[in-house]
Amino acid sequence: MGAAVNPPNISAFKTAAVAVLASVIWLTAPVTSAAAYEFDVHFTITIWLAEMVGFASDDAYEIAKYDQATDDDPATGPLTGGYLDRASVKRRRLYHFPNADRMAELRRAAERCPRGGRLSARDFKAVGWYLHAF
Repeated sequence: MGAAVNPPNISAFKTAAVAVLASVIWLTAPVTSAAAYEFDVHFTITIWLAEMVGFASDDAYEIAKYDQATDDDPATGPLTGGYLDRASVKRRRLYHFPNADRMAELRRAAERCPRGGRLSARDFKAVGWYLHAF
């Protein structure tokens, strides 16, 4: 964990993520449209995608952990106070369904992670939040 890495371009990750996510949604749509927002996507597929684009296994795990934690953490969870609770609505807007400006802000934070250096928990969280919203 936190080993020196040269993270790949975020665009490569996005391209792979879109292809896999589209497949998952298409395959699970007859069952439930909410399947795209579960642990299997936010954690398991994120690990696989991160490794596929060149992250070390330990780093891929950390990224996926923070992607999934976005749903699980009461500070960022989409329904912590109930569906119509103001704080929950704000968290959904910030971390789950952001507008273009917020998405750009999350991307900039993820891209500030050091290339070729050690990644901190803060770095992993930034990438996890971005991928979660993506």
